[in-house]
Amino acid sequence: MQLQNPALETPQLRYLKIFLILGISNLDHPLLDERGFYTLDGTHRLFIMPYEQNKNEFEGKNGRKTMWQLSFFLDNEQEAIKLSNASENALLVEVKRRIANWHAPVLDMVVSTDEESVWGT
Repeated sequence: MQLQNPALETPQLRYLKIFLILGISNLDHPLLDERGFYTLDGTHRLFIMPYEQNKNEFEGKNGRKTMWQLSFFLDNEQEAIKLSNASENALLVEVKRRIANWHAPVLDMVVSTDEESVWGT
């Protein structure tokens, strides 16, 4: 009889009920100038930080780019799977819907995000 070591078993992935949508913006704004910040509304968390990329991609007027990440509770795993398979445009529409009334420059930052840089998981 061979004993199995639980530490050697392959862990199973499980859905944690948190969804993330990320993108890279080229908005030029003082709050985005070489710094990051968090914004929360009790349901969503937006993390923003400086990002560097190839000079020809996603470049703003000042040559700086900002990475943003919106995270939120999403209880329904099937809805999360559907959203993770959605187009970049559909993900941007979802983010804009969720942050429509947030403080400046959040909406402008999302609007100035290159669609090709957006993904969700």
